[in-house]
Amino acid sequence: MNRLSTIIILLIILITTSVSAAEPPTNAPGYVMRYADIGGGNIVFTYEGDLWLVADTGGDARRITSHDGNELVAKFSQDGKQLAFTANYDGGRDVYLMDSQGGVPRRLTFHPSGDSMVDWC
Repeated sequence: MNRLSTIIILLIILITTSVSAAEPPTNAPGYVMRYADIGGGNIVFTYEGDLWLVADTGGDARRITSHDGNELVAKFSQDGKQLAFTANYDGGRDVYLMDSQGGVPRRLTFHPSGDSMVDWC
């Protein structure tokens, strides 16, 4: 099975998996899970402006960030131990790094215009 097929299957599992205690009320405007990435046996995605983590085999997702500002476009390092992502904590968009299981993000970029995480090299 190639990587694209694996990602598609895992996204289907993710969509059908409940997001523990974070389901929006039925009258809430379109909350969606976005910017998913897979690595280290997990899937990370953005939901409600925070990063969430779920096993690539399914199960309950858990929120791994809850800072002021939005986090998005998280990408696993090649070994799956770290996440780099875009966040707007200080008024602009910068790239941050943290442990893939959660923790305190460390700011990597300080450019005055918006920086965005694209992928690891």
